[in-house]
Amino acid sequence: LTDNRIFKQRNVDIGVVSLDDALDWGFTGVMLRGSGVAWDLRRAQPYECYSDLEFQVPIGKNGDC
Repeated sequence: LTDNRIFKQRNVDIGVVSLDDALDWGFTGVMLRGSGVAWDLRRAQPYECYSDLEFQVPIGKNGDC
């Protein structure tokens, strides 16, 4: 589906959220990371076993859905 030309034409660059807007609108989680912020609750306030795990926080570059 993500390689479908029609799908891309209808969706790419449609739901772009800038970093400033994401912060102003109170985005969290994957929506905040999609706008370039490397913040993850599991790393900032670890619970369960997350304090024992090593992982990178995946971030987006342009805030596009």
